[in-house]
Amino acid sequence: MKIINKKVQHIVFGEGKVVSQETERITVQFSEQYGVKRFIYPDVFGKYMKLTNADLETAVGEELLSKLVQMKEEKEKKEQIYEENKASEKLKLETEKKSAAKKSTAKKSKAK
Repeated sequence: MKIINKKVQHIVFGEGKVVSQETERITVQFSEQYGVKRFIYPDVFGKYMKLTNADLETAVGEELLSKLVQMKEEKEKKEQIYEENKASEKLKLETEKKSAAKKSTAKKSKAK
């Protein structure tokens, strides 16, 4: 969603205007006291900033929600892969221990 030239309200810096937008960043011009600030987009709209246009605010909120859902899914997938790798390593170690035990038993049998 393009929000360049749209007015925003930040909880600390007050009213400002979006002067540039990249994929994951926006730049906002605030009063002379605060100047230009950069923020992560759309994350900043979760707690710290709101668009003054209610329709745009709703649309950006939906983008943020979508991003949060995607991040949660990616985290769960990484955790699942980690657990699968951990289980695989455990199985590999158990197999190696059994193999070593069999070799040790075989050597003892030959020595007798």
